[in-house]
Amino acid sequence: MSLSFQLDSNNNIVHNSNFIFISDKAALVQDIKTRLYMYKGEYPYNKNQGIDYIGYMRDNNEQGLLAAIQSRILEDSRVSNVTFETSKESNNLKIVLTITGGEEVSFELD
Repeated sequence: MSLSFQLDSNNNIVHNSNFIFISDKAALVQDIKTRLYMYKGEYPYNKNQGIDYIGYMRDNNEQGLLAAIQSRILEDSRVSNVTFETSKESNNLKIVLTITGGEEVSFELD
């Protein structure tokens, strides 16, 4: 079972008088989103962490960007496979993860 601090929409730890924890699929989705929302060079202790979104956009390299997202997700040992779904109605990218237990978890990046 994985356990993470619950984060708000600004990536701050949620707390009242105590910290709030999330687990299992909710923790996995939050951890993956946190990993994907990090821009390359943003983390001061390792400038190579993150994805160079601006570079991929500048080069108009959608396939390279998707490959970088997939690679970044697969760095998490809880994930065994990643697929993407897009739709004409939404600008969001739907990510479908297969976790090591064989279950699927999906979420959208906006």
